[in-house]
Amino acid sequence: MWDIYISYRDNCLQQLKANNKEDILVDLISMVPNVYYKKRPVSETIIVDKCRSWTRESNFQMIQICIDKNVKVIVLERPIKDVINSFAHLYHNSKNRIVGKALESELLTLLEPESETIMRSFDGIRWAKANNGSNNFLFVNYDNLVADPKATVARIYEHCGWAPFEHNFEKMSLKYPENDDIYGIDNYHNIRPIVGKIKRDYTLLSKKVINRCNTIEG
Repeated sequence: MWDIYISYRDNCLQQLKANNKEDILVDLISMVPNVYYKKRPVSETIIVDKCRSWTRESNFQMIQICIDKNVKVIVLERPIKDVINSFAHLYHNSKNRIVGKALESELLTLLEPESETIMRSFDGIRWAKANNGSNNFLFVNYDNLVADPKATVARIYEHCGWAPFEHNFEKMSLKYPENDDIYGIDNYHNIRPIVGKIKRDYTLLSKKVINRCNTIEG
């Protein structure tokens, strides 16, 4: 959505101004979610858009202008070392197995400033925490979620103003799977049937990677 906004703003704005249609830019961008989710089942009355970029200042301001000033964003927080450890296991266990120095290089790349998928999200969370005066953001701790999913999900429903729904956290399934071949990471979006935390050591992380994680989180 942000890419489309930038494309219209930078490439089409001259034509819009020349035809006295500059004011329709917001209308054009506001239509994007309706088009993107046009083929959803009629019974789906609530859409939760999963995107790490909604905590970025520019993206958040865009959605407030084009979609809803009172938009609600759920922000899942987890220590960077645990996040990078999950990626380490994904890379290590993939069909294109990455180990040793090659694995260290991949992980350090993920920890470069302004890089996807971790660092831009991390910076976005810090911005959201500093700019949550209107309580648009609800911060959810990963450990709390897996330890007590019922209470955590109840907080989310209350924050969003949704009617409560009884979930079965021991029979989870992926309703809208993504094609992980596009990302080149096996099982990137797989979910386990039971909500819970897998205990993993950090043996796949080099000292350099661990030190980098510790430096980032201070």
